[in-house]
Amino acid sequence: MKKIAISFVAIAVILSLSVGATGAYFTSQVTATGNTFASGTIELTVNSKSSGVSRVYMVSGLHPGSWDLAGQAILKNIGTLNGHAWVEIKDVDVSGGDRHSLGNLVWASFQLNQSPWTRYGTFISLNNAQGVKTDLQNINAGQSLPIVVYAVWPTTNPDWVDNQAQGQTLTFDVVFHLDQIH
Repeated sequence: MKKIAISFVAIAVILSLSVGATGAYFTSQVTATGNTFASGTIELTVNSKSSGVSRVYMVSGLHPGSWDLAGQAILKNIGTLNGHAWVEIKDVDVSGGDRHSLGNLVWASFQLNQSPWTRYGTFISLNNAQGVKTDLQNINAGQSLPIVVYAVWPTTNPDWVDNQAQGQTLTFDVVFHLDQIH
């Protein structure tokens, strides 16, 4: 009888080891197909154009003491991500460009053309503003930002300096940027 009991214990131990070793459990799986990741976009337009924008700002008849509206550019973020707009002046070119040229005397004042009326950047001459980053503001996806520029010729210069700029023409490029907000 003792041999029978030992045999039953041995069989029970063997069975328990073999069941545990197989790891037999119920399982199930489901596959989700067609998963995608898509990147967002940052795309800026100026006056509804994404390239080939020409002359958005123009003033004639400038003189000492001028504070003349040069025009408006509508910046729009047609991308899917929010962005931060900024502007820089490049390629300043003055006819007769001596050291007392319009580029040294005239400022471009960038301003928001809606409430709250905001002036961006500091007052510096166009020659000194060349390549300087002037922060504007954030433009959310799908939104627009109307930016006006005033041509400002302060009267703080001696007459002889202002007189040397008579009849000069000033051209420059305005590069608008839109960077993703991190």
